Amino acid sequence: MIKFSVFRDGQPAGDVDLQASYLVGPDDVPIRGQIAFADGAITCQKSTEDAAALAVMWEVPGCGRYLLQTTRLADRSEPYNLNLELARWRLMRISQKMEDWALFDFPHMEHIARQIQTARDLFIEALQKQGDPARVAVIADQSLKLSTEAGESLAKFHAHKMLGPRLQLGGLSRKLFGCRIDPDAAPETLTPDVISALNFIQLPLRWADVQPARNQFAFAKYDRWFELLVKNRVTIKLASVVRLDDHNLPPWLKKGNVDFDAIRDLVHEYLAHVAKRYGKYIRGWTIVSGIHGENYFSLSFDQILELTRLLALRAKQVCPRATTVVEILCPWGEYYAHNPRTIHPFLYADMVSQSGINFDAFGLRLPVGVPQLGMYMRDILQISAMIDRYAILGKPLHLTTAAPSQPVENNGKGAGGHWNAPWSPQIQARWLEMFYQIALSKPQVDSVTWDCLADDSDPQAVSHSGLLTADLQPKPAFAAMRELEKRLSEVKASLKSEPPK
Repeated sequence: MIKFSVFRDGQPAGDVDLQASYLVGPDDVPIRGQIAFADGAITCQKSTEDAAALAVMWEVPGCGRYLLQTTRLADRSEPYNLNLELARWRLMRISQKMEDWALFDFPHMEHIARQIQTARDLFIEALQKQGDPARVAVIADQSLKLSTEAGESLAKFHAHKMLGPRLQLGGLSRKLFGCRIDPDAAPETLTPDVISALNFIQLPLRWADVQPARNQFAFAKYDRWFELLVKNRVTIKLASVVRLDDHNLPPWLKKGNVDFDAIRDLVHEYLAHVAKRYGKYIRGWTIVSGIHGENYFSLSFDQILELTRLLALRAKQVCPRATTVVEILCPWGEYYAHNPRTIHPFLYADMVSQSGINFDAFGLRLPVGVPQLGMYMRDILQISAMIDRYAILGKPLHLTTAAPSQPVENNGKGAGGHWNAPWSPQIQARWLEMFYQIALSKPQVDSVTWDCLADDSDPQAVSHSGLLTADLQPKPAFAAMRELEKRLSEVKASLKSEPPK
């Protein structure tokens, strides 16, 4: 058992939001356990004897509210000081990324280095006052605030350092900026301004809509969108073609006992119909999404890999020119701590990339600010590090993100965190710009898709996360996307006009 004493402003905490909390084992893999708060302390009962870390939502004043974690800690009867352990973990992560990014003693890092050193000095001071836990917490909070600011500055500095060379080498795709449109949305959402601002539109398929009965296929609502997009010469990508979750599966398929062979045959047939209908129009498609965490039929690990292989093979046969994407949901894998029938996302991605499966890229879904698994707010350094982790698998990455323009609650259980300040249209716009700059600095990132075009147009999207309001008025985030695209175009144009050196 691991126990943490918790302090707020130097006083024992009266309550702690544990809605997003989970335990973390070796290699940042979540583990199952029980977490409870009482009498100013968090108690963690683990399912293993190994050392473990605690992930918890935590307010860092002036920086944001994030899902942070401690380092892995051994069992002991005496409680750890949560404030101190969060500060320790943040400093450790900064050191790891500075080494990964080769930023030790790098020129123009002086201000960030001073921030990190001050945070480290405060942490050491806190360690020296162990006899006064409340004082330790106050000093540790100061250290965490400074190291959080330094971590964000570090991620921005690295992005700036990497984006310049990528632009000079012509490493950015021509199809960088996209947006997802729900097929039930009104066609009026695709305004001329939207068409001119986006390089592509991502249209999600829902198996339950496409095949409402065993031998019946219904494409009418998708046909109208394809007709509109083709008419306006908009590049089209299909998303979420196969998802094995309750919402996307046809009701008739969920009735009775369906074995793996039947699922495989039905998926094969469904994919063939989609390709026959739309194959010649699409530039890319996400053939499978979230199968590692959404496992309605309780398929085994081998069956999940086999189904992924079948989908990739069939996709290349019926639509060889389209980019084939395998999408990862909840890339931190929080769900794995709660559902034993799932696979950790990085393990799944690693096995897919090493198993000879013929696909082109991974997709990563990274929406933030929502109180749902995989959508709680992470800070910029965490997000940058997570993209790096999947990039080492050697496949191009297609990212999808979204953030709300006002706080989002889940049945009154509290918000999913925020970046710098509570969500507003201005904070949403700043977040978009920050995320895109971090993402596009990564050589492996080929595109970034915003997950919702207009508020209230997609019930599956993050609430209030549209680039447009519900009445189709542009938000500051839409202007931020256009401005970023303009700046990148200007830089690329200036580089082309420079004489060779």
